[in-house]
Amino acid sequence: MQPVPLLLPIMQQNKPAVADEINRNIVNISELSTQTSEASNHTMEASQDLARLAEGLNQQVSQFKT
Repeated sequence: MQPVPLLLPIMQQNKPAVADEINRNIVNISELSTQTSEASNHTMEASQDLARLAEGLNQQVSQFKT
C-alpha cells in the first residue's frame, strides 16, 4: 500500500472521472425515473379502461340473469 501523500495526486487526477461517472449515473437514474413514471401512467390508464369495460360487460350480463 502506498503512503497517503503519494496517493493524493492519484486521487486528484481521478476526481474529474469520478464526477463524470456520478453525473452520468444521476442522468441515467433521472431518465429511468421518467420512463417509470410514464409507464405507470399508461398502466393506470389501461386499468381504468379495463374497469370501464368490465362495468359494461357486467351490465350486459345482468340482462340475462333470471
